[in-house]
Amino acid sequence: MWDEIVDVVSVGAGPAGLACAVAAVDAGLDVFVALPGAATAPHTDDPRGWLPVVADDETMAFFDALAEELPTAALPGNPAALQIRALHEVQVDTSRRAHVETFVGARLGAWAAGCIASPYGVLFTRVDHWPTTTMRATDGTSFQVAALDESPPTAATFTERLDALVAERDIEVLGDHPLQRIVFEEGRIVGVVVDSADGPWAVRARVGIAVTSQRPVPPDTRILDGDSRIALVGLTASRFGRVEVLGTVDVPAPAESTSG
Repeated sequence: MWDEIVDVVSVGAGPAGLACAVAAVDAGLDVFVALPGAATAPHTDDPRGWLPVVADDETMAFFDALAEELPTAALPGNPAALQIRALHEVQVDTSRRAHVETFVGARLGAWAAGCIASPYGVLFTRVDHWPTTTMRATDGTSFQVAALDESPPTAATFTERLDALVAERDIEVLGDHPLQRIVFEEGRIVGVVVDSADGPWAVRARVGIAVTSQRPVPPDTRILDGDSRIALVGLTASRFGRVEVLGTVDVPAPAESTSG
């Protein structure tokens, strides 16, 4: 039934989908990237955030179940703003006397809710996917990080950098291929069906599927300095993550603009 078989499928217009494709290629995996096209999902304050709305009942039940398990979370400032934060690599002590960071399930829920509240968020159908490095924020919180651009240009916007990373890896991005449904086999996610000009196109994912917002993100016009890096940031044991910029200092998200 499969028209194509790859390692990783990325669906949606959120930039984290492209970041996942870059990370997958860097890990030696082949990818299929599908953007929904001109049609965009409406703005909503629903706790489901940007999780897609499709006609398939089984797919909707999966997304709805994810949303029902999560608390409502609001990001500081403008939730549509790109997060720029200082994360520092830490040496992981694997000795028997090593301090083990406390696992807090509630933190996973708050993190996931924050990710689906941000258009830079991503849902990955598996926890283990590509290599990550443990890094720590200024408040001591640990994250799992996959940095993408080790030698970035000295002056470029986030969008320019991400587009360059995709082009450098010769990743094909298919426009006007919205998600039709997720394919399940015995309760396990194995692929997707997307719409195309030639009809439904079924793609099997050997490793996993990255799902992002169906709405394109307005370009972030801030010029990033040469010390910053684009990265996928997540928590251990979480299937949710965000694409962020690693900087030398934390940059608060700008407040949402209001019209008077």
